[in-house]
Amino acid sequence: SEAVADADDRRFCDVVEQAAPTADPFESGIGPDEVERRLTELRQQFDDLAAVAPEELASDLDELGTALADLDEVLAAEDYDLLALAESSPDLSRFDDPRFEQIGARLAEHRADVCGS
Repeated sequence: SEAVADADDRRFCDVVEQAAPTADPFESGIGPDEVERRLTELRQQFDDLAAVAPEELASDLDELGTALADLDEVLAAEDYDLLALAESSPDLSRFDDPRFEQIGARLAEHRADVCGS
């Protein structure tokens, strides 16, 4: 029903609005503890969003959540040390997939359409 859709949209918009801008986990000059903290925060925000996302965005958010979990594993293997990660130079090409930009665009479009921001 429309009332249910409206309530679902409100929950989605509430989570979007409550999500603080997440600091970049790859900012140069930050230590491993901060990298881990920022990535954990980013993953939590996507988990929170996935929990209230409409069905049409569920697979997109699942895909992003999986990519973030995979990235977390890669970073954890280097103790979240970006310099060590650079030295070990693992294959990170899977994280440079144009689908992630497309997903981001769909999320932004949905947010603009439903939340007005």
